Amino acid sequence: MGKRLYNLLLLLTLCLLVRAQQTGVRNFSTLEVGAGKQNWAIDQDEVGRMLFANNNGLLVFDGSQWGLYPIANYTIVRCVKYDPRRKVVFAGATDEFGYYQADSPNQSPIYHSLSRLLPARDRFFGEVWQIELQGDRVVFRTKSTAFECNAQLTRVSKHPYTPPYTRWPGAEQLNGHTVRAVLPLRGQQLIVTATAGLYVYDGHRIVPYNSPLTPYLRQHEVFCATTNGRAIAFGTVTGGVVAQSLITGQTTYANIATGMMNNTVLSLFFDNTDNLWMGLDNGAAITLPYMPYLLLFATPASSIGTGYASLIKDNRLYLATNQGLYITQPTPQSQPVPPLVTPVQGVKGQVWSLLNANGTLLCAADKGGYVVSGNLATSINGLSGTWCFCLLNQHPGYVLACDYKGLALLKRQGNGYIMHKRLEGFNESSGNLVEDADGTLWITHWQKGVYHFKLSGDLQRAELLEHFGAGNCLRRNEGNLVTRINGRVCISTAEGLYQYDSRRHKLLYSKEASHIFNTIGGGTLFIKQTSDGKLWGLKNQYLALATPGRNGTWHVDSTSYRSLSPRLQIGMGDMGLLSPGQTLFNANTGFVLIDQQRKPNRNVNRVIISAITAQRADGDTLLYTFAPRCKTEINLTHAQTR
Repeated sequence: MGKRLYNLLLLLTLCLLVRAQQTGVRNFSTLEVGAGKQNWAIDQDEVGRMLFANNNGLLVFDGSQWGLYPIANYTIVRCVKYDPRRKVVFAGATDEFGYYQADSPNQSPIYHSLSRLLPARDRFFGEVWQIELQGDRVVFRTKSTAFECNAQLTRVSKHPYTPPYTRWPGAEQLNGHTVRAVLPLRGQQLIVTATAGLYVYDGHRIVPYNSPLTPYLRQHEVFCATTNGRAIAFGTVTGGVVAQSLITGQTTYANIATGMMNNTVLSLFFDNTDNLWMGLDNGAAITLPYMPYLLLFATPASSIGTGYASLIKDNRLYLATNQGLYITQPTPQSQPVPPLVTPVQGVKGQVWSLLNANGTLLCAADKGGYVVSGNLATSINGLSGTWCFCLLNQHPGYVLACDYKGLALLKRQGNGYIMHKRLEGFNESSGNLVEDADGTLWITHWQKGVYHFKLSGDLQRAELLEHFGAGNCLRRNEGNLVTRINGRVCISTAEGLYQYDSRRHKLLYSKEASHIFNTIGGGTLFIKQTSDGKLWGLKNQYLALATPGRNGTWHVDSTSYRSLSPRLQIGMGDMGLLSPGQTLFNANTGFVLIDQQRKPNRNVNRVIISAITAQRADGDTLLYTFAPRCKTEINLTHAQTR
């Protein structure tokens, strides 16, 4: 085996052994598309429109609207290919092939048959499955015949066709197997079969490659495959899609378990922003394998409720939702379905927050406070419904609990905590409680403002120090949050961030801190600092990551995660910091894992003008549609532009 072949096999091995991730899937149903059920091939024009070979014709999607254009004999279109030089869309169907060109007055695509150039005796050739551009020539292929068109598209010649791989040394191994695709990969050829796994041709000989993915591909039968040089994807008959990055080695599954409409994938295509389009047996779908976030338990089949908190302890990932507390593996392993979850026994219903208190997991829930060990939760006597816990670093062995009745001090006993004392003197209740560096505490009430208090020396009382709100340092009582930035307590408000001046006993507006995210107005920003010093900023319709730079500067990325913000549950709860590069956010359904190592694609798409209509007294008139580039001037009267 040559060195190049060895390197390829090593690369594939590394790619297939890494953990699997599941990204979001957007489905397009047959009803939404307004076309036939099946989509047999996919391509993209230079503007960015997606082109589908559909049962009912050429199907075009511009990101907003769908258009359907039948072929001459109204049969099933099996393949499409966009030609950027001629600016036409070639299509192949049953006993028919030709091209669509936007040559009508309003630039609507018109089909031109090329198969009509054949002698009558040669016009019954069955299904055209493949189109290839060879310089100026165009080749349409059936399973046994190739039809070659000249550069002027005025003449068609017919030739017998056999796939090139049948002539490569070692091809006898493929006898009896269906080859679904031959893909270029690192200067070699990857041969994908339906049920016999993968083979590699290194220029000298075909050899089998039994990858860790082979059992999955054999079990579910590969129907199609594609690559863009940075990733490779396999579409199956019964198992959806598995895609693997050839750069990072990450593996992504898309199937019914991850939200796709069905598991039969007839065609695949990476678009110009590296998103993966899937032509399904019933409809179409798109998945985003390069997005910097991953959805967990976000489909109806896998849902465990609305996310509120998460925490890793003892190599287990604990997930708190409105339905209970669950355990799963800390990082999803390579598998085509979401990881299994195990309910923690002893606690049901709404769980608000979690805390690792020096090795003991505390769970704050609607029905009380709990000590969690493994998959068993034990109630802490004396606590009512509990919002949160706060570890008291200035008082080792103690934790402050905030339940529906007020404040309670818990004392460590063995590996757990018990009620020590319900504190007197101050009994406001909240889920936002933070200890300051000097041991004093801050708590916010969603309607009453911000309280600053301390514990008495004998730990019997909570002594109020200051109250801040409307008329006292802040503009309003409502919607304030307390957090820490670089170890210093900050109060986040709709007007910006405030910091405490202990000498003057005042909250002072911090222009520097407020301008990190520069999102003053439109609600209060929830801020959380990661272990590597970065800041997450979150509020309604906004999610951004701030990275510290030199001389106190911050670089804020507010675009990579913009599409994610509508999914997030931001009313209550706390995001989970799983590692310096991974954050688990609470979602309206399940959770969202953001991995900062997954860099989003930065390609900028051009705006597509799909149609221009003019207003007339007797109705609208279509002036322009579809054409990749319209060089014809469109003159509008004053009445048409009103």
